[in-house]
Amino acid sequence: MKTKKPRVKKNPIEFRLLVTHAYDEILKKNLLLVGLKTVKEFTNFQYEISVEDVRDGATVTLNILGLRAPKGMLPRTGTAHFKQLYEKPTTIKTIAVRKMEKKENSFTVRVTKANVLVKEQPAKLFVEIVTNEQEW
Repeated sequence: MKTKKPRVKKNPIEFRLLVTHAYDEILKKNLLLVGLKTVKEFTNFQYEISVEDVRDGATVTLNILGLRAPKGMLPRTGTAHFKQLYEKPTTIKTIAVRKMEKKENSFTVRVTKANVLVKEQPAKLFVEIVTNEQEW
């Protein structure tokens, strides 16, 4: 008797985007932390996401180029990640994430001194946005 294999539904969310406040003790400045990590966990290495980030006025664009093996020699499991700090956080209005296949998710955010609010997000998401590190 033949049995059917269960169908596994593919999760359309591939990345989680973190947009939150950060404080630099050395510079004594409030900065904006933008982080990107994969939803998928890797068993051999904790990879780094290779990202070309471009800030053009009020827009930050993160171009995902691929994955890079970690610099350390010890293997660890976990998600691939990328983090970058930006000055003048209240001037940033749009954050776009672009994959190599030219798919793009663009988020409109409002950065105040107290918090980060997501105003608009696209209908077809491959990136989920969060505004605090506990959800990331």
